[in-house]
Amino acid sequence: MRRCRSALVVVALSTLLPAAAAPRAAAAQEASEKDRARDLAKRGIQASRDGRHEEAITLLTEAEALFHAPTHLLYLARSHAASKHLLEAQKVYDKLVAEQLADTAPAAFLEARSTGEKELEDLRGTIPRLVVRVEPAAAPGLEVKLGDRVLSADEIGAPIQLDPGKYALSAKATGLKGAQREIEAVARQTVDVTLALATGASTVGAGTTEEGRSTTMTVLSFGSIGLGVAGLGVGTALSLVSLGKRSDADALEREAQSGSCDDACRRDLATQTGELDSDANLFGNLGIVGLAAGGALVATGLVLFFTSDGSSAPETEAAVMPLVGPGFVGVQGRF
Repeated sequence: MRRCRSALVVVALSTLLPAAAAPRAAAAQEASEKDRARDLAKRGIQASRDGRHEEAITLLTEAEALFHAPTHLLYLARSHAASKHLLEAQKVYDKLVAEQLADTAPAAFLEARSTGEKELEDLRGTIPRLVVRVEPAAAPGLEVKLGDRVLSADEIGAPIQLDPGKYALSAKATGLKGAQREIEAVARQTVDVTLALATGASTVGAGTTEEGRSTTMTVLSFGSIGLGVAGLGVGTALSLVSLGKRSDADALEREAQSGSCDDACRRDLATQTGELDSDANLFGNLGIVGLAAGGALVATGLVLFFTSDGSSAPETEAAVMPLVGPGFVGVQGRF
């Protein structure tokens, strides 16, 4: 009977001990997170005061994720505003101002919210605005884009808040010639832009004019040449990396063959040499492909440029194809 009672006591204790330890572990973890958040916030606030705003944004964002404090938000908003992330700064200020704080809250929290209200009011007056209008406004299939973002019907003709900087605007509609503009959003200013869609736009396969074809060919030629030059640059860079890897492998092989290297050393160097040889082959092949593709694109661009005059269009389409094989690189073309 005594053994049974002892067993029951052991079972009861083994059940109660984890349950009692869990709150202590949770409390310890929470205290640890608070300490880390306090350290991150301290460093972030100092970075913000020193003008290191991108660093401050990283530190304060991490601190806020661990432990919420209005002081985090105040300095985070300030650093976003100083970095010209005005819309993000406004969002953080809005969160700070909406904070529900009791009168017994820490004085630093109350002061942060009060300061945030004043700074938010000042910030709103500095945010650039853009008004986009389109003529004709009711064109069928109308699509207006600000950068890569398609504007909704409600946004066309209404003020849109932007961060300072340059933006591309475009508009297109069925049966009309599209319009494009580049604008620069400046603090405290409103940019009012009208995109006029013209009639008489032609489409490929529906009677494209010689002038339009020539312009298109010229644009394509410059694009092809630009890509080709980039390809040649990448190919050259990769080839240089390959040569460097090969040189390192040769140096290791010479070291392995020297009398100062024992068996273990030679095995280790052989492994490293094999890895370097493999990397050299990889970068060498990629460099060959880059050079071949770059040369092909440059050649294609030149062909398109010299045949872009509609009065002397060739009977057959020009085509250039890179040729890559064991030990050779070339270009095959038809003009």
